[in-house]
Amino acid sequence: MPDYCDWRAMTLDPADSPTPATLIEARWVLPVEPAGALLPDHAVVVDGELIEAVLPIQEARARFPAAERVMLAEHLLIPGLVNLHTHAAMTLLRGLADDLPLMEWLNNHIWPAEIAHVSARFVQDGTLLACAEMLRGGVTCFNDMYFFPEASARAALDALCRQYWQPVFLALRARRLSEAQAKDATQGFFLHTMKTSLFRQADPLRGKFRTFLIGALRLYVIENYDRKALRRQRLGAEEVPLEEAGPEALSQAGPDDRLFDREWALTLLEAALQRLRTDYEVLRGPEAFAVIRNFLPSAQMNVPDYESAASQLRTTPANLRVEVHRVRRQFRELLRREVARTVTAPHEIEEELQQIKNVLMHD
Repeated sequence: MPDYCDWRAMTLDPADSPTPATLIEARWVLPVEPAGALLPDHAVVVDGELIEAVLPIQEARARFPAAERVMLAEHLLIPGLVNLHTHAAMTLLRGLADDLPLMEWLNNHIWPAEIAHVSARFVQDGTLLACAEMLRGGVTCFNDMYFFPEASARAALDALCRQYWQPVFLALRARRLSEAQAKDATQGFFLHTMKTSLFRQADPLRGKFRTFLIGALRLYVIENYDRKALRRQRLGAEEVPLEEAGPEALSQAGPDDRLFDREWALTLLEAALQRLRTDYEVLRGPEAFAVIRNFLPSAQMNVPDYESAASQLRTTPANLRVEVHRVRRQFRELLRREVARTVTAPHEIEEELQQIKNVLMHD
């Protein structure tokens, strides 16, 4: 691995592909089955998105000697929690008339407040806040039972739109839309996806999500901008509804695709980096990550030397180099997982990683 912080060179490392398994070693592991079991000094073996095995730590190390190791010496490792009955949006009512008998609390405070304030927007905003809080607490699935259920579903979709807003916006700017026009068009595009439930049509058998999204955007622009301009010039154009577009329409490249692909790559890099930050800060704290961060993608190009960074972390330069190499490998694995969420076949992961590298190398 190079010592300088060039994210274009760090995206792929052929020597590390395919990525070895990861051992998450914990003081205790609490499995779903068998019920009531508590496994001391065990490791969960993770290969990509799959749990391959749960083994005693020493056995796991012997069977997977090349695996990345995450050591949780004082932790209990459990599956993601499931909340089967939530009123997620009521996070916005937290602190209202606490410590009262149930019926007095409901009759005199909560129900009047809901009549006065609850709306679809209220539910969507409250659900987004609840999702963030649940994830921090280990809840990975919830079953909501509150007003405006479609708004709760939109909250999850809103999170998806937020993640891919920047690639769409810059692809529109590349089509010579002004900043204000591009912002309006980006908002309009994602509003269109919500109104038409467009993402439900993202059939994995038709290709990658990146291809689907840029194709959907291109057709949206054609229908809502290009054709209007043509009509003003009194030129005819055959209209093809976005929902009926075939895979051929989604594969036609345009000059804006390069910028879209670049921002798509950076979006995935940033998502992987945020996951790495969360994991690293839990184990070693935000101060340590602030130092390690300088050796990772998208960091400042003037990377501090190992001697000064090691001094900040109270370690040796040699140990820091080992730690940086380990963290970079962990980052690449997290990037693979982000990519895996957007494709349907294992071979497509490598294709997408190579695409990311190609796009960023030619930036």
